[in-house]
Amino acid sequence: MKIGIIGTGRMGSALAEYLSSKDVELVVYNRTRAKAEELCGKIECSVVDTPDSMDDANAIIVFVFDDLSLMEIITGEHGLLRLKNKDVLIMNSTTITPTTSMYVYNLLKNNGLHYVESPVYGSRDQARTGKLITILAGDDEDLDLAEEIASMYSQEVFRVGLIPSASALKLALNNIGLVMPALIGESLAILEAYSVEHEKFLRVASKLWFGEAVKKYYLRAMNERQESKFSVAGAAKDYSLIARTLHDAGYPANVSSGLANYYKAAAEVMPEEDYPKALRLLIEE
Repeated sequence: MKIGIIGTGRMGSALAEYLSSKDVELVVYNRTRAKAEELCGKIECSVVDTPDSMDDANAIIVFVFDDLSLMEIITGEHGLLRLKNKDVLIMNSTTITPTTSMYVYNLLKNNGLHYVESPVYGSRDQARTGKLITILAGDDEDLDLAEEIASMYSQEVFRVGLIPSASALKLALNNIGLVMPALIGESLAILEAYSVEHEKFLRVASKLWFGEAVKKYYLRAMNERQESKFSVAGAAKDYSLIARTLHDAGYPANVSSGLANYYKAAAEVMPEEDYPKALRLLIEE
């Protein structure tokens, strides 16, 4: 099995590290070639200069930042749209809007290429140990191979239907999963305004149904040695996508737009920090 990985950021590089321990031949691409070369200096893999150089791969897993980054990988001068081997399966693990995913799917399919959505849940450590959760959507003819590959690095794989079901589901879950630090951040601002100690807040919260979640995020945010598992900039991007997705579907996005603004403000001062640290935004101004 030969697998290409596009994007050697946190998740892409962690996944490559894990797959290198399996019976997999790896080829990687990153817009900054030096980053791909650095990765292949640590594990067994080869570097290519352009995405369309991955013609001989069975599948290509794409981990880039957002819709625009994905479109560049697909439609650029040497993008995946130029692949000569039409049997390659393109697995998009980038969190993007359903509208963009549907456009990419139709574009690739009309050019005889195969595309599935394969967003993941899990940390970099879970990627390194093959414990991700993967959500798949696509045509039935492509999902068997997609599931075979995703099962290599996932503790569980969910098939959720046709494109763009997986993109929609990922954003719907992120809308809930990323909300707590922003809520706690505004709660801490109330405490600061009225001179209430954090310890009292945590003690009372511990008796309530959401207390464990508050404690978890508070401690993670206050830990100066906490490794960034998902960045503040990433949370800002995701809430912008969530708001856009709601608008595209004709729904108001009052909550997600506000959360996008909160994380964007935090990203101006701590873009690469672990996203729970955004709860410190207002109390450290």
